[in-house]
Amino acid sequence: MAMAAEAARRQDKYWAMHRELFAQTAPASLNVVVGLAAQLGLEVGTFLNDMQNETLEEGIWAEREQGRLAGVVSVPALFLGTRRLHGKLSQARLAPLMRHYVDRLNVNVLSTIDRKNGSVRWSGMGYS
Repeated sequence: MAMAAEAARRQDKYWAMHRELFAQTAPASLNVVVGLAAQLGLEVGTFLNDMQNETLEEGIWAEREQGRLAGVVSVPALFLGTRRLHGKLSQARLAPLMRHYVDRLNVNVLSTIDRKNGSVRWSGMGYS
């Protein structure tokens, strides 16, 4: 699944593929992943070539090793300063932790939380 997301990144569709992969109720087969690529408007031939790309695979394994060395035991995982957070990170669970962390830093990096769509604005950049 990581290879599919990274292959999609090469066509600027990482987050769209990421969402689709996490929406799957069972591990996705290659046929399902190719179908998702087509559904997202990716050039499927390029996508399939990128799924075989050794550089992408090496990058994924390097990131996995970095996570292991940092103590990540499950995904998703988030580091908030030196604190490791594992499991489902709902807004209700994450927002107070982030506020506490930002308050401790005594900086104003959090601009707004759009409660309608769940996006958070950090220093002028929006993330959902």
